[in-house]
Amino acid sequence: MAIVLSVGDVVDCVVRKVQANGLSVSLPNGRFGYVPKYCAQSLCDADGDFVVKEGDAVSLTIQEIGQPIRLGDGEASAPAPAPAPAQRVSVAASGPKVVGKIDLVQVRTRRRVTPAEESPVPEYKVGEVLEGTVSRVQDNGAYIMLRRGGQGFIPSYLMDKDSYGQPRRYRRGERVVVGVASTKGYIRLCGEDKFRKRERYEEFKPIISTALRYFPMMAFLAEHKLGDLFLATVADVSDDKIIISLPNTKTEGLVWRDEASWKRVDSAMDVFAPGDTVDAVLIGHDMAHYRLLFSIRQATPRPDDAWEMSDEEKQRMHDADTDSLSAAATYKVGDVVRATLTHERDYYLYFTMAGNGIQGYAFKEMFPQLLDSSGRLMAKPGKDVQAVVVQVGGRIGLCDERIWQTRRDEVDAVFLTEFAQQPIMKTVAAKIYRHGAEVTGTVTDLDGDRVVVALSKGGLGFMKKSEMLVAPEGDDKLKLGDKISATVVRSSKQGFELCDSARHALQKLRLGSPLSDVYHVGDFIHGVVVRSEGETALVTLPHGGNGVLQLSHISPGIDGSEPAMPSEGQEFDAVIINVGRQRITLCDMEKWKAHQERNAKRPEDYFNVGDKLTAKVLYATKAGVYVQIPTAGKGFWPVYNMLGYVEGKSKPMPRRGATVTTIVQKVTDKGVILCDETYYAQLQEEKETNSPAQ
Repeated sequence: MAIVLSVGDVVDCVVRKVQANGLSVSLPNGRFGYVPKYCAQSLCDADGDFVVKEGDAVSLTIQEIGQPIRLGDGEASAPAPAPAPAQRVSVAASGPKVVGKIDLVQVRTRRRVTPAEESPVPEYKVGEVLEGTVSRVQDNGAYIMLRRGGQGFIPSYLMDKDSYGQPRRYRRGERVVVGVASTKGYIRLCGEDKFRKRERYEEFKPIISTALRYFPMMAFLAEHKLGDLFLATVADVSDDKIIISLPNTKTEGLVWRDEASWKRVDSAMDVFAPGDTVDAVLIGHDMAHYRLLFSIRQATPRPDDAWEMSDEEKQRMHDADTDSLSAAATYKVGDVVRATLTHERDYYLYFTMAGNGIQGYAFKEMFPQLLDSSGRLMAKPGKDVQAVVVQVGGRIGLCDERIWQTRRDEVDAVFLTEFAQQPIMKTVAAKIYRHGAEVTGTVTDLDGDRVVVALSKGGLGFMKKSEMLVAPEGDDKLKLGDKISATVVRSSKQGFELCDSARHALQKLRLGSPLSDVYHVGDFIHGVVVRSEGETALVTLPHGGNGVLQLSHISPGIDGSEPAMPSEGQEFDAVIINVGRQRITLCDMEKWKAHQERNAKRPEDYFNVGDKLTAKVLYATKAGVYVQIPTAGKGFWPVYNMLGYVEGKSKPMPRRGATVTTIVQKVTDKGVILCDETYYAQLQEEKETNSPAQ
């Protein structure tokens, strides 16, 4: 009969092999076991060496059943004399022998608890710099006895590197300086060089944060203009400011308390809460802190009794703002500053800003008074000049004040071109802009028939005036600084070849491209009604074809009157709400706004578990049926939630277009899970049966 062993049994084992870190033993049932040294302290002498030999019999406790079986002993156990082979008895006959308890903390940490460590270990905080002595060195790291008490471990990947780029070698007894990287579970340490590097990163983290906020803001301003209206969501609220999030742009903006309402507001938290949906108007940007500024109250007409905050209160509110990022953010475009010339290189002059030592740069032609007739720099380093800030970013762009006043458009174009050609911006543009991508940019050069455009997300675009759908009649029609939209045709090392968006769309339609390649949901359309019959009207589209406008997609009048269809020949502003294979569906502005608000809500805002719904079947699969739910998009009705479902057998599905009645079983962020009434009743019965009250 086989002997059954379990965790906690005390068995008599025979030592097969003595190793440096443990023992290999034979168990009564013929299997083999292993005894780690940290679980067999009573079998070791004062120096930590085993006192047992091969062939000795010991009483051990089973710690874990595995391959091999892991065993251990108590501190009071000792080697037992080897019994004669004929007198060996089974475990069941002899019964377990209690030799002591194993310290689980000692087993987990795999180290002996010495009397010196019985004293309480001081609490260490992440970021502290400590001194200690190396107590043990392993392949994956080293243990360090800390001077203030306790022991820490430094993994090899957190050690400082030597001249060959490899983790440095610690020696036992060496005194080291380390930093605390983590205190969860045990004290994890890191090398001094790595820790100092982390400190430097924390020091420059505000400047890094500045760059991360600067590029998205510049890209947003290149695509939108002041006065644009956005549907936004409140992300955070404090007493003096509101942080809003724009859904489709991944951009955040700031609304000061004085722009929150036309009525007096003592605290913004009394009016708004996180998650509220608001209309916001872009009113400017704060280059000092790299933030977009919005207004909520300007989205509605100004009443006669409008409230205005005093200038002194506005200044106090702005001075209390602690969101300053870096010294470079103290400058704004247009500021007049004093700068000191430091050196020149290639086409640039480099300056040091007076008072704070921030670095600035400029093109040589921006300071003609510092050059001779041949364009060479004649001024010596240390010369002070008065300049105007024309660019704020990783570096401060400077320009002579007289050139800024007389040729501002040219200066902006030059610096914008330089910004678009920075390596990091060109790398980002190469990953974003592909063939057929819609881009926006600013005109920075007009060279004959060629237009140079600085794209909003980096890189330069080139387009011919003769290939525009409506060619300008001269440079007075297209000026430096104008914002234009175009389509990428191909890319090269110099930049992107562009084509007029309207011309590109017409070419695609002629080649038989689907409507979804030309028109997109959310595009604003200004067209003319070519036909109006009953509850349907056809509106011309800008790139050819007509869009369908139904009476249900027209909002009621301002006075609450019934919706009215536009007449033939009337101009109409609409938004594309759906792009199908053969037709495009339109709606008016108010309906589109309501549609956006509805999409911003989650399914749990509409439904609760147990609600009864009437839905229309979209299509069926083997796994279940997808249905159209009113006001909440699609829902899924799994096959195993249907009446009469038997696993392994096919189940007849409802036909496409059929109307079904279902119950909400679960509501998730992605959608609604449905079931029929019988299955839901079974779930309720099981829930009541398994409840604690039963």
